[in-house]
Amino acid sequence: MPDWKLSDRRDDPRTFEPAGAAEAERAARFRRQDDAQDYLHARWLMRQLAARCLPGLIDPQLESFDDARPIIHGHTEIGVSWSRSGPIACAVLLRGALVGIDIERIEDRDTAAILGMVARPQEIDLINSIEVKSDQLAAFHRLWTAKEAILKCRGEGLRGGAKSVEVPAEYLTGAEGNLIIHDRAVELCLMRLDVENEACCSLAFSAQKPI
Repeated sequence: MPDWKLSDRRDDPRTFEPAGAAEAERAARFRRQDDAQDYLHARWLMRQLAARCLPGLIDPQLESFDDARPIIHGHTEIGVSWSRSGPIACAVLLRGALVGIDIERIEDRDTAAILGMVARPQEIDLINSIEVKSDQLAAFHRLWTAKEAILKCRGEGLRGGAKSVEVPAEYLTGAEGNLIIHDRAVELCLMRLDVENEACCSLAFSAQKPI
């Protein structure tokens, strides 16, 4: 099973500093200091998890690429993924397997336009059929995070196309939070992680296909 960790920056008074020039350059592109801190916080969390799970790894170096699978420098056999939504961040690590994670804060928003871009017709119909607004928003965020987690697990990110991912109805409705699915002939475990009600977090991983 993967090791994962959740962190809320609002509970930590420290100022997060970049680990190296690449992080510093990326953080400097953010217009808002809070956004830069959220970015640095998520990467700090991933390093903390790696150091905890990999004894002897004193200073984990993260290498990440646009819409491609991130790695820990010198440890390509270990699957890692991290995500942030505002001050809330999550990270996951799994030895010898593919993994992806996504977290989103649950916010009241107009979902119609987003669904049109990311969801399959049957997914749209299911979500729109939910009458209670809070339940509909929860289903929407399960859809969103599940698709992102699976795309990250593939190593494609959003360039893989959210509509290429099918999320089971029982996951969307919340009836099941731990499922085995088939994605491009690979068996994945899709899990909803138990986080605060403020956010929704999905994790996808496979032990079938080694890195």
